[in-house]
Amino acid sequence: PAAPRATGEGGLYRDSCARRLSEVVAQIRDAVNAQDANRLSGIYLWNGLSNASATQVMERLHAIVQRPLVDIAPVYPDDPAPEPTDGAATEAGNASEFITPLPATPPRPVALRLEQTLSNGHTPSRTVLSLRRQYNCFWVTL
Repeated sequence: PAAPRATGEGGLYRDSCARRLSEVVAQIRDAVNAQDANRLSGIYLWNGLSNASATQVMERLHAIVQRPLVDIAPVYPDDPAPEPTDGAATEAGNASEFITPLPATPPRPVALRLEQTLSNGHTPSRTVLSLRRQYNCFWVTL
């Protein structure tokens, strides 16, 4: 019988999905470093894609993993618009004072922005992977 694999050891079998955003980032980084589109496809949400669309997605994932990775940055939903303060600031003659209500919980990223360079190493390239939460896991889409 084959020897059991140690936890975290490479291979195709994955017994769970990315439940934390840091795991998604690590999987993207690993896939790009290995230039492995199949590894990146493991965190892609394939639901509802036709065969033709899936082929196009795989071609795009292949192109993504071929470019050197510079950074992965979170993309947040639009910041809330500032609201004027109550009448006290206007009465004091300072109508330019604004407050921005803070959300009860910090906003979650809605996407990840991959900063890369093209094969020449100088021309920047940017790809945004949307984040989806399904089956209690994080997935990416183009």
